[in-house]
Amino acid sequence: MDAEVLVVGAGPVGVATALGLASRGRDVLVLHNDVGDKVCGEGLMPHGVDALERLGVDGVLSEIGSAPFAGICWQRGDLRAVGHFPGRRDGHGVRRDRFDRALRGRLKGRATVRVGRLRSFTVEGGGVTAQTDGGELRALFLVGADGLHSTVRRAMGAWTRSRGAVRVGVRERWEGLAAIPTHVEVHVTRDAEFYVTPVGEGAVNVAMLASQGAVKRLGGDVSGGFLTSLAAVPALLALRGTGRVTTRAAAVGPLRQRASTLVGARVLLAGDAGGFIDGITGEGMSLGLLGAELGAEALDDALRSGSSGASALATYARRRRRLERDAEWLTELVLWWVRRPGLGDVVLRQLRRRPDLFDAFLAVQVGSAPFLSLLGRVPRLVC
Repeated sequence: MDAEVLVVGAGPVGVATALGLASRGRDVLVLHNDVGDKVCGEGLMPHGVDALERLGVDGVLSEIGSAPFAGICWQRGDLRAVGHFPGRRDGHGVRRDRFDRALRGRLKGRATVRVGRLRSFTVEGGGVTAQTDGGELRALFLVGADGLHSTVRRAMGAWTRSRGAVRVGVRERWEGLAAIPTHVEVHVTRDAEFYVTPVGEGAVNVAMLASQGAVKRLGGDVSGGFLTSLAAVPALLALRGTGRVTTRAAAVGPLRQRASTLVGARVLLAGDAGGFIDGITGEGMSLGLLGAELGAEALDDALRSGSSGASALATYARRRRRLERDAEWLTELVLWWVRRPGLGDVVLRQLRRRPDLFDAFLAVQVGSAPFLSLLGRVPRLVC
């Protein structure tokens, strides 16, 4: 065996899983497919910051010069509503290229990292044999933390067709700005949402979640389609002109991905590899880090049992679904609103009038309150 656990993917979720296992004394090998800067909204919510702290790597935030944000601001035209995270805790905007490199740096001396791409794998003889472009690797267990379009998910036969409207994410980074927002600003248009996240001194990440017409405008010209859609928010277009575009528009999608199962024989899916709905509520990285904690614990239990680990992996699947259930319900609810502009305007007016309602939504978003706590509040939002 090359390691007890082979982790495919060296993004935040893969690194967090590897560090969680290493802290338990496990021998871990991480396969890093160096694809460069990843398209991401780059917002780390307060519960994600807490997960970094529990992992003992929260120092990466100051190392990369991350920018704190106090909550979320939703805006459509002149309608504007602001909410704050519970306990006045901050989220952090992080440049993914710097964040990923800093986290991988924490693996030094704790796990082995190899650069390469997974081609396929087989489960046999009490372990997993992975074929990579750098040769064969063997481990007792394999973790698929290889993102939205996971090779591991497909190889284990867990990919399944997603239903619903196709949504695509696009992002640019702007630097040299005189001022950056204190909240993540979400500007809603007819067929897209723009997320302005502070990611450093004078720097923001501007991510567009595009649907329907906005997706068509992207066509074969991502930058041109992004600018055409951005024209629907004149204030953002003007802001872009005051700084420098340091990272040109790039796209990822379709965003909605489904996995028929989170676990297989000696295989576990982590983060977006295990399925994703949409980035509209912005907690993807944070939920990924929380799920990595569950994955590391389950794999350690499996290794201690000395068996195939089926029971421990099944427990992981149940716990992860329970962890993500409220966030998924909230995501579907917000998607339902934004697809109905008239209803969305009613909701924004209510959130502006009653900031406590907005704060209640953010409490669910960051895992401080259950989704069911909103049941008595939703009628007040739409009346």
